[in-house]
Amino acid sequence: MRRARLCVVFLAAVAALVLSGAAVSVAGAASNPGDHTAPLDTGYENVGEVTVDGTTYEVYRYENVLPYASGYEFFADGERVDDSEEAERVALAYGWKVAMTEEMDDGDVETLRGVGTTARRAGTVVSAPLSAIDAALTAVDAADGIDVPFTDTSVWDVATSVSPEIRGVESALRTTREELRRWDDRVGNIGDDVTRVADEAETVRASGETEYDELSALFEDAAEGLEEAEEISDALAVDLSRVAERTGEIADDLDDLDIPRVGDRLASPFRRVSTSLENATTTVEAFSESASESREVIEATRERAETEESATATGWGRRQTAALRVYGTGVALLTLVVAVGGYAYRRRLSAEETRPDE
Repeated sequence: MRRARLCVVFLAAVAALVLSGAAVSVAGAASNPGDHTAPLDTGYENVGEVTVDGTTYEVYRYENVLPYASGYEFFADGERVDDSEEAERVALAYGWKVAMTEEMDDGDVETLRGVGTTARRAGTVVSAPLSAIDAALTAVDAADGIDVPFTDTSVWDVATSVSPEIRGVESALRTTREELRRWDDRVGNIGDDVTRVADEAETVRASGETEYDELSALFEDAAEGLEEAEEISDALAVDLSRVAERTGEIADDLDDLDIPRVGDRLASPFRRVSTSLENATTTVEAFSESASESREVIEATRERAETEESATATGWGRRQTAALRVYGTGVALLTLVVAVGGYAYRRRLSAEETRPDE
């Protein structure tokens, strides 16, 4: 009985301390982060800063014995942020800064720039193979009307007798030409978004300011564009490699004839197509690989930013009622102990009353 009373008195004293601490914490208006601790806090630290609308905010993380009383506080110009809309903007900015700092490095930013540059100059990448294909198709059209010297046989007839595959290459070249033009159109459209992602990442990583509320849509658009570019680049690279090999073999067959007019009229154009397509294949494959890497980084950064923003905003909300949360827990514990003590006391009395007299 005496032990139960002592336990109740002890917990009542603890509850009184919690209540007094909560009152001080709630009433305190000091701007020092240390003056905004709650009962049972185990420490706090500055975890970063962000600039929003020209104001620099310091972000502090507070740890409490009770996990649901831990969280974040924001301070600007020595004043604690207590406005929820302002806190949401800070949490958004902090989430993106953490994501861009930890999910990206300088190499990733440079890769993004490279992808953006290649995408913007897609027309330059395809210009040489397109020119070579046009020249080869023109040569094929003209070959039937040009005779081999000192014979009544056309260049086209000689060519097809030596390399029968040349008969179907015209269709393949026209298809490849359309695929190159499609790649130029589709890939060229993503250049600006990817370059802007690189610019924004560089700014934020250097503690600069940006329009944080636009980043999610920008990163989503860039990732979707890169995914599409990756798919069509992979398909194009396979086609370019196949046609480059085919036209190279045709050029080899025609060169083996050692007939000048055939070589000049057909072998040379096909050799040029083969070489330009091989070069384009290398560029397109490298672009596809970089696009894949950049897409993964962009997606990871966007997901991390959303996670950090949510955790920071939720943590800030918890800290606004941290003292009350601790107080509520103390009251609940005290109530439980009193109830248990009362039950034990009643059991003890009941046992004494029913004990037979000695």
